[in-house]
Formats: sequence, C-alpha cells, structure tokens
Amino acid sequence: MDVGTLVKKGSDVLVSTRNAVKAAELGKLKQVVVEQYDVLDEREKLVRSAAAKLEASLIRRFVELK
Repeated sequence: MDVGTLVKKGSDVLVSTRNAVKAAELGKLKQVVVEQYDVLDEREKLVRSAAAKLEASLIRRFVELK
C-alpha cells in the first residue's frame, strides 16, 4: 500500500488506497513492489525529460520573439 487508510472494525480490516499490491505469497510481494516502482521511476524519468524539452522549447520561442 502506498498511501491510504486502514480501518479495523472487530475482526475486519478495511483498506482504502489508490495504489496497492496484492500477492498470493509474501515472499513474492517484495519483488512485485520493486518491479512496480521501477516502472514508475522510468515513467517519471520520461515525464521529466518531456517537461524539460517543453520548457526549453518555450524559452527558445520567447527568445525568438524579441
């Protein structure tokens, strides 16, 4: 679970989250989480790269206007 809320009511535990991982075996859970974070890291790198290119393009266009 990334960020969320756990509520325990009697023997029931309720989970509310936007980003959770479920695995049949606890041993494989770490592997699944690591793989998902690797994918997120790669996506974040791509997003940062795209944002930097857009920013550079915007600055170039402002300079060309002057």
